[in-house]
Amino acid sequence: MYGLAQALKKAGASWFKTYNLQEEDYYLLARAARHYGMWFGGHAPNVNPLEASDSSASVLDHVGPEHVGALDDMCFNPDMATVKDCQQAADKFRKNNTWSAPTLSSRGIRWFRNASPKIITNLMVQAVQTFWADYKYDPHWIDGHEKMPVPADPDTLSFGYLKIASEVDLPVLSGGDTGELDSGFKTHSDMAIMVDRGMTPLQALRAATLNPAKALRATDSLGTVAAGKLADLVLLNANPLDDITNSTKIQAVVANGRYFDPDQDHGAVSSPRRLRRDRGRPGPTAARPSDHRSPTGVSHDL
Repeated sequence: MYGLAQALKKAGASWFKTYNLQEEDYYLLARAARHYGMWFGGHAPNVNPLEASDSSASVLDHVGPEHVGALDDMCFNPDMATVKDCQQAADKFRKNNTWSAPTLSSRGIRWFRNASPKIITNLMVQAVQTFWADYKYDPHWIDGHEKMPVPADPDTLSFGYLKIASEVDLPVLSGGDTGELDSGFKTHSDMAIMVDRGMTPLQALRAATLNPAKALRATDSLGTVAAGKLADLVLLNANPLDDITNSTKIQAVVANGRYFDPDQDHGAVSSPRRLRRDRGRPGPTAARPSDHRSPTGVSHDL
């Protein structure tokens, strides 16, 4: 494992993604990652989540015992989770900068394709198809959604019950698990499902903004709107703290220091075929992380 870590580090890698490793292999990888200054995280069904955090795991992906082992019983299973148990995980995760990424938008697509067309993930799938058909964004695509089904047998009976995790403020990240054409839509969908499953709108917004910056130890430039930080912003027509689905009511976007009005043609949309062809290729300078800084003195710390 040390040889593999050394080779990957030399090749420019900075992260190990764990996938259902047995306990011995998981901690061997953890030691190698620490030795070479690399990050690691992912599926962790066969290890104690508190010990995984102490081993410097950055993230535990998904929900359900098949993905996160005992963490599901501690925090996400409504029949077994307790405030006391989940508080242990929350305290440990905060101390070690470990995060839970439930990826509920991805889980919902996988498990509920045949459910009502009005549940959040099925509305999202339709919105993605519509957008790439005519390149026009409908800010109301999530309006009138129905609650996600439960249970979600056979994968997990709880489908990310987040009420207790919310109460103890478990460190949580929004994430789509996979993404290409649906990436942005998944963020809106994921936040809506988080609220649907027990989090507050503020917690869901933090999971998609401030918390990733904390996880990356990049709060000096990301995560909040403040003077000197990267000026990549989404401007909304309605308050998502009143209704999390207001996150889809986009007035404009500021990216790489450039203002984008959705009612204007900026020539910025590539076809799905072009995106697939170009996937993995280096993009132009404008597509790389922005180095434009916010000039304002206003700070909005979510």
